[in-house]
Amino acid sequence: TYAIAQEAAFLGQAVVTGLDFAPDGSALFAADWSGSWPKNEQGRVYRLSHPNHTASAEVSEARAFLTADRSRMDEDALLAGLRHGNRNVRWAAHTELARRANGYDVLSGVALDAAQPRLARLSALWGMGIIARKGGAEPEAALALFSDSDTEVRAQAAALVGDVGFKQAESGLLALLEDSEPRVVFQAAMALASLNSERAVAPALRKLSAWGEGDRFLRHAGIRILERGATGDAPARLSGHGSADVRLAAAVALRRQ
Repeated sequence: TYAIAQEAAFLGQAVVTGLDFAPDGSALFAADWSGSWPKNEQGRVYRLSHPNHTASAEVSEARAFLTADRSRMDEDALLAGLRHGNRNVRWAAHTELARRANGYDVLSGVALDAAQPRLARLSALWGMGIIARKGGAEPEAALALFSDSDTEVRAQAAALVGDVGFKQAESGLLALLEDSEPRVVFQAAMALASLNSERAVAPALRKLSAWGEGDRFLRHAGIRILERGATGDAPARLSGHGSADVRLAAAVALRRQ
């Protein structure tokens, strides 16, 4: 993440249509349309950087890690990559660990370790997801993270089990619907929808009445539960429900079924 330290105009006469960082974080690239609506078949790419940052240890480490043959890296180097400040380095580290025979044990160990940095734990979770999607070890370790003190770890653990269709997580996800953090509730509800959970329908109806239009993300997740978990004529029978929010959710769910 970045914080604005000082506001100043340093580039003018440019119609910037896209921005992207260099993989090693050394610079920000800007695509310039070069002109106005009349097309001139021209364009520019600006490279924006600061010499102090470009020469920093973090950028040098990222460049070395990303250009190295990671298949030859030892485990300690990859674990250091999981803790790196550059997102691309973390991604490269967890994808390499996910390829290895002991990858699940290594990644789950990081994810479960509350002393590890948050981003390292999240990267480890995503690596576990890669393994599960390829038919490797199921993400049982993620269940223990449903009670983690870190909100985002709980949320991403819920998202993981839903993404890979880990049905053993259903009971834990139902409990997460009562989490104090809306982001966790959203991810749990979306995961339950992915699991086609019929057990989630009743709590979703109660939640939809309370959520109303106050949080449209949560309402969307509740609708997804009805869409995927409510069977037969159950959604249609909600036409007489006392809550207008529930009736609306049922109508949308029916349209999508």
